[in-house]
Amino acid sequence: MANNYLLQLIVDGKVAHEVIDQLLTFETPLKFNVEAISAYHAAQRLSSTSEQVSGHVKRIKIEVLVTEDNYQAVIKHAKEPLTYSEMRYILMPITALGIA
Repeated sequence: MANNYLLQLIVDGKVAHEVIDQLLTFETPLKFNVEAISAYHAAQRLSSTSEQVSGHVKRIKIEVLVTEDNYQAVIKHAKEPLTYSEMRYILMPITALGIA
């Protein structure tokens, strides 16, 4: 049995819908959550006027339940519609999973 992982994808809010649509078309059904976040970093580029005023970048965090067998394919599939935007990811092992 493959180990479970939590894959966090961080994308620009402007392309989040494309990534979500792409995840919905993955070869096997994926379970994922979507959350709006504010990204802060001393060296980040604030491109829009609203980002310059607020001092942060609006990003979307998508958390996907994956396995060690499919996480690379999920990343590749999610990235397909993003020709100009970057997508950051974090992969974390899940030591326990259940309902309490």
